[in-house]
Amino acid sequence: MKHDMLQPYTRVENISNGVRGTVRYHGLIEDSPDHGVYVGVEWDEGEGGKYDGEIFGKRYFTAPAKSSSFLKEGKVCVGGVLCDALVTKYECAELHAKSLQKGSSEYDEKFNSQARSRVMNVHVPKAVQRDSNGVFSKLVNVSASGMKVSTCGALSSLFPNLTDLSLSFTLWHSWHEVANVLRSLPHLSVLSLSGNRFEPLTEACNEELRDSAPPPLTSLSLTNTNLTWNEVVSFSSLFPTLKELNCNDNKYKEVVLRDLPSLHTLRLDNNDVETWRAVAEGLSSLEGLTSLHLSGNPLRSVDMGVPRPNGLRRLYLRRTEVRDWGSVDAIREMGVEELSLSDTPLTKEQTEHERRCLVVARVPTLKTFNRGVVGRNERVDCERFFVRYYHGCDDPPAVWHDLVAVHGRLRPLAQIDMSPKLTANVMVKYIHIEEEVEAVLNVRQTIGFMYSTLCKPFSLDPAKVVMTHVDPEVAGTPHERQVLRTRERQIHTYRIKDGDCIEVREKTEGEEEDEECY
Repeated sequence: MKHDMLQPYTRVENISNGVRGTVRYHGLIEDSPDHGVYVGVEWDEGEGGKYDGEIFGKRYFTAPAKSSSFLKEGKVCVGGVLCDALVTKYECAELHAKSLQKGSSEYDEKFNSQARSRVMNVHVPKAVQRDSNGVFSKLVNVSASGMKVSTCGALSSLFPNLTDLSLSFTLWHSWHEVANVLRSLPHLSVLSLSGNRFEPLTEACNEELRDSAPPPLTSLSLTNTNLTWNEVVSFSSLFPTLKELNCNDNKYKEVVLRDLPSLHTLRLDNNDVETWRAVAEGLSSLEGLTSLHLSGNPLRSVDMGVPRPNGLRRLYLRRTEVRDWGSVDAIREMGVEELSLSDTPLTKEQTEHERRCLVVARVPTLKTFNRGVVGRNERVDCERFFVRYYHGCDDPPAVWHDLVAVHGRLRPLAQIDMSPKLTANVMVKYIHIEEEVEAVLNVRQTIGFMYSTLCKPFSLDPAKVVMTHVDPEVAGTPHERQVLRTRERQIHTYRIKDGDCIEVREKTEGEEEDEECY
């Protein structure tokens, strides 16, 4: 490995365990036993090392405790060339298919004839085949996700028509190589750089990126890159056609974005945004923004009166700290059509049905709530529930008066529990052995379960007995006694209740067995 391949900010992978990190130092460790050259690496996960950049009493860089290691050069590997890796990927697929078609060796003749016959028609898609000039001209969608690559190579020569490229979780780190990608792929519209760690975005890097004649990107993913927000703004502003920007998992506390007139979707999930003002005010000039994702942030409320994108129609606030209904009233003022509020303190005090009704009724423009479509009939039911829920309240929400004007002053419905009682205390009479015992039955269990339970104390065979339900409340009528035959039915469906009697008797000789029962 060449010395200059391990400059600071170079991405490397630990050969022994596959963990990735960033080079922070490369050079002599003066007081090491061998006085040798080492690579100081800060690992991505922030743990797994023994050091914080200091070793043998001397500091070579600064990092969190136990986040770094000092390794010999041969213990880490650097990224390869993207173009070569893609050629290998697609040529291997083609060669594998052809080898399966052709077959080989005595082993193949003896043991693999059937397998070979199955793959005679294996076909490599034309999209991943080279044309007559040796170019992958029909390939437009490529994923190098997870590959050990860090430089571009001759992309424009072999993959000139790519429109969708994923470089997520590779060893990419250089803005110069990002510029090479942009320069090589004039038709690129979707680019993912997620999961990588980059060198600082200096003014020189910015100038090179601008000079690369950036393609008309519509989607850019910078999730889990640890870029500063200023770096995100600087890079994304190169693409005035950008419609979707993904910046999840980057620990941002606030965002300001003004120069992307085409942007309609911004994903900021799992960051550190605590206040609505920290995002809404900074995005207020983005008239085209329709979808904002803030799930997983410690956001406490959505505030009225804060400038915000006027066209916002979809808002995702799952797993946030939103806890007051004033936030829902603020969302109502936005005219949001799709909303996610699951797993928030706001919705933990009510049942799932109550939560949905109270939110849907409050926001008349909602068409989808927590991924469930809000139909016309459901909306009417939710609004009527809302009127009843706040009936008699001294200070109902303002929207309550609007809904009363539509549905009238509805009173709360009577709450009647129609579910069966959980247990029944019965007397069990064993006719043929002249025994009586009291038993408590779980009436939501099956008749078959009752047969097994009541036969067990006297070691009776459930298949050789018949049980009859005796209801003393209807004594002397045809409904007094009922044979319990259908063992798949639940006990409560026979209306067995406290004070009833269960008679257990042996089957008489020649008594016909009920196939449904047995």
